[in-house]
Amino acid sequence: MGNPYHDFTGRLKHQAFAATASGTFAAVAAPGTSKKLRIHGYRLSASAEVQAQFAAGSTNATLSGTFYLAANGGVHEPTSEYPVLEDLPENTALLLDLNGATTVSGNIRYRILSIT
Repeated sequence: MGNPYHDFTGRLKHQAFAATASGTFAAVAAPGTSKKLRIHGYRLSASAEVQAQFAAGSTNATLSGTFYLAANGGVHEPTSEYPVLEDLPENTALLLDLNGATTVSGNIRYRILSIT
């Protein structure tokens, strides 16, 4: 059957983002019916101290631990051929939860996979 992580049917994409308010926002939009996101890398940086966490879509299911970002600090997961977060369910956005109103910016490297 082969290695499921080597499903490169979707082209590697890049999404930059910036958030300035506490709460939850979509870092990568839901890809549509019969498709899912596979995250291959990310970078976050914060202008002030904040806690951040990746989550999945409307259920807000946790995908990562909490990142405790210091002022002018960040976290980086280099782009890999293997996913760095659990695959998201069908047609689900990648969310970023922030506990404070500070600027958090970064980018996500991902693929959109067809579900067959």
